Amino acid sequence: MASTDGSCRWLDDVLHRLGIPPQQLPPVRPSLSVLGALLPATADSLHLPHGIPVLVGSADTPAASYALGTQPGGRPLLIMGTTHVVSNALDAPDHRATALQRVDVRAGRWLINGVINGGDALAYGAQRLGYGHGDVAVEALVGVAFSAEPGQMAQAPVFIPHIRPERGPLWFAEPRTALLGAIPDTAAPSAARGVVEGVLFADRMIIESCIGEHQRTLYVSGAFGFEPQMPQLLSDVLERDILVVDESHLPAIGAAAMCSEVLDGQTVSPPPARRVQPRPQWRDIIAQRWEEYRQVWSSVTNTPPPSTLDDATATSTQAGPKPLAAPLPKTATRSVRT
Repeated sequence: MASTDGSCRWLDDVLHRLGIPPQQLPPVRPSLSVLGALLPATADSLHLPHGIPVLVGSADTPAASYALGTQPGGRPLLIMGTTHVVSNALDAPDHRATALQRVDVRAGRWLINGVINGGDALAYGAQRLGYGHGDVAVEALVGVAFSAEPGQMAQAPVFIPHIRPERGPLWFAEPRTALLGAIPDTAAPSAARGVVEGVLFADRMIIESCIGEHQRTLYVSGAFGFEPQMPQLLSDVLERDILVVDESHLPAIGAAAMCSEVLDGQTVSPPPARRVQPRPQWRDIIAQRWEEYRQVWSSVTNTPPPSTLDDATATSTQAGPKPLAAPLPKTATRSVRT
């Protein structure tokens, strides 16, 4: 079906090629429309009253953005889990065609999404540096990384974190991973920070490809608890203020907010967030490391970094998705000893 032009229609040419009779398909309904009443058998099994209106909702990321009141030019959302997903609302499609885009929950808006396998990459980095496996290992890696000082980072390793194929805006069909800088005497904090920084720099790439330079503050959601380390490291690397949302069920809240607004006319307030700001003492070394990272990233992936939203040149509205130009090399890996 069409998911990018707001027309709520099946794609007739695709149905024809697949041999699917259009009359066998249900109508495509937009989000925020009432699908119908809850059927009696379902209501009984859920112990709910008969006839409750059933609303057409959305996927999880649009629902999370809805819960936070995301709108064009407003605050984007970065969700940090197994995958790291940035979601930003636009008032018209961006026809660079490298980032995923789709119609938003509200009519006349679009969402642009950038994705990397960030959580998996952190787990891989923790394992490579000897912290073990799983969430405990990542927590230990982040804790040691947070103890690093700016003066320790000039010779820290560079981690290119694409341990799995990547979706938009990178579109890597194969892993592109490197851990560069075999320095026998590297201090544990700088090695750990180099690995964490590599993932967060990749986050910065996808964020800058999906949001405008004027959007200096963004929401961040993840399994942080109330620990300050990862949000502070992220704010430092992005060189932006972030609003950390500790509520971990944003999609469910978004779904409930849709029902409340449509059926009762009541707007649900976004959950609270705490502001984290970049630390000035890290600004110079991060700017230096960012430029180095971009060069190493391009060398390892054999592609240029994705364009920023403000600098992107619009193409024809008829243009379809295009792969990044250059062919990709084999995965590069090199160990760091600590």
